[in-house]
Amino acid sequence: MAYLKPLDKNSRQMDLPTGEILSMGWELAIGRDATCGLHINSAGISRIHAKLQHDGRNYVIADQDSTNGTLLIRSLNHVERRISLTPFRAYALQSGDVIELGKVNCVRFQDGPIEIGPNQSGPVDNPLAEVTMGPGEGMTVSPLQEVISGILEISRTLASIFKEEEMGPLVMNQMMRIFPKGQRFLLFATVPKTNRLRVLAWKINQSRRRKFTNPDDDDNVPRYSRTIYRMVVEERKSVILTDTDSEVSSSMSMIDMGIRSIMCAPIEAPDGRVLGMLQIDADQKSKFQRSELEILKVIAQQVGATMHMADLHRQAILQTQMQAEMKHASEIARQFLPHGVPEIPGYEFFAEYKPAEDVGGDFYDFNMVSPDRMAISVCDVVGHGISAALIMARLSSDLRHVLRQVSDPSQAFERLDSILMPVLSPPDSFDCRYISMSMALLNLKSARMTVVNAGHPPLIIRRNDGPLDTPDKSLTGRLIGVDFGDIQFKLSNPFEAAEVQLHPGDIVIYYSDGVTEARNKLNEFFGSPDFRMLAKVLKETKGGPKAVGQAIMKSFKAFTDGIPQADDVTLLCFGPTLDFQPSADH
Repeated sequence: MAYLKPLDKNSRQMDLPTGEILSMGWELAIGRDATCGLHINSAGISRIHAKLQHDGRNYVIADQDSTNGTLLIRSLNHVERRISLTPFRAYALQSGDVIELGKVNCVRFQDGPIEIGPNQSGPVDNPLAEVTMGPGEGMTVSPLQEVISGILEISRTLASIFKEEEMGPLVMNQMMRIFPKGQRFLLFATVPKTNRLRVLAWKINQSRRRKFTNPDDDDNVPRYSRTIYRMVVEERKSVILTDTDSEVSSSMSMIDMGIRSIMCAPIEAPDGRVLGMLQIDADQKSKFQRSELEILKVIAQQVGATMHMADLHRQAILQTQMQAEMKHASEIARQFLPHGVPEIPGYEFFAEYKPAEDVGGDFYDFNMVSPDRMAISVCDVVGHGISAALIMARLSSDLRHVLRQVSDPSQAFERLDSILMPVLSPPDSFDCRYISMSMALLNLKSARMTVVNAGHPPLIIRRNDGPLDTPDKSLTGRLIGVDFGDIQFKLSNPFEAAEVQLHPGDIVIYYSDGVTEARNKLNEFFGSPDFRMLAKVLKETKGGPKAVGQAIMKSFKAFTDGIPQADDVTLLCFGPTLDFQPSADH
């Protein structure tokens, strides 16, 4: 028998119908309106505040978009849960639930053992009969109400959990409720990239606690059988076994653990990956039934979906953290690059830098080494991303330090190579990196510059009268960080220098291979063949370094349209203006 009892001393309980009436679409309106089946005359109650119905299995309640809302208060294992009802959504009621209407009016729902009234000496018991869960199995399990309630509670619990560690103990509690025959309940998770399991949660039914047959065994160290792992995780089977089955009798670990009856189901993600295993075992010989295994499989599906969502949630958090860290790293990395371009009378400068990721390994600098001389450098650390950016940061500091001590560009590169070798190729490490680099030491008064190249793409000079010049193309010069301390290699590949005179209107173009090796949809390179496309842009573009730099980048973007950027892109253009008046070289 079920009833509603307003928790008001002057109110009487309302018995709820049973049997055929429920199958005819029965519902009970609760509210302030006099037509409501349960009339509560209170200012905090809406006219039609909530409706009680029966869905064929349970009494359910739905808030009717009331002004002050409906709250469901439920006590589970002496822990009170307060559930604010979403309007028009049906919530299944359990015996003992308290329904709070309009924040002050409470009604208790009772189903099963009930109190008829104040004159009764005690409760009237109305137990549910135990039911057989499958035809012909000849065994009864926990009452159907307990099974359904336990599964629903697992569903409600898992719906709001995003951590596997929080999920385990809650599931174990309900498993004990659903499977009273079980003695030990275990939830395992697979260890990624291994063929092992780790224990997420486990619980022992103290009322059925057994003595382990192996005195060295410890309740605090749950184990699993490799035989069971193979059957459940690798073969994706749900199994019921007893100690008379050949699989169990041949498994010494299961015998040592004293297992006589066991039931397991794989935990699978929606995408088919096996995430773990649910296991129930006991030291009694009564065999688990197929109906119980079906229930365990349903629970395993719920747990699998939750573990999958927890994994996605964890990945989303990590990705958000990584994005924040990468953004911060990008901001720091940009501090090592020049803030704008130099403003020097008689010269014009242009610079464009686009990393392939949030942070990159390309580097450029305009470094005044004396009042009349500027070192203009372009560097490319192999690779891109965080590791390349860290090397770039070290290069930025070391380059400026070396240029303050060494005036000759070739000797500066030798010094830089010796400093960075331990960083780029650490001892006892196979993770070796290198740097390509090109530099021009420009005399600002005479427009004469010394150029040196360390394995970097050759610079291009567009002369004011039209021809293109590549003065460092034939220079020797090894990559920085690849000599591995071999003196003979260093002597065979020194850093050679060349002297170049710039004239008014000449434009020097420095770039990284991210420009020339960019591809289009036809898999063609922007810099091939023979810089034909780049030469075409230089020939057709009028104006100084800024105009030329902008034209190159415009052509580059059109060429690579729709193709993701694969490498860092750096472009520098500079040169004396048409009205530049050179003085004698110092």
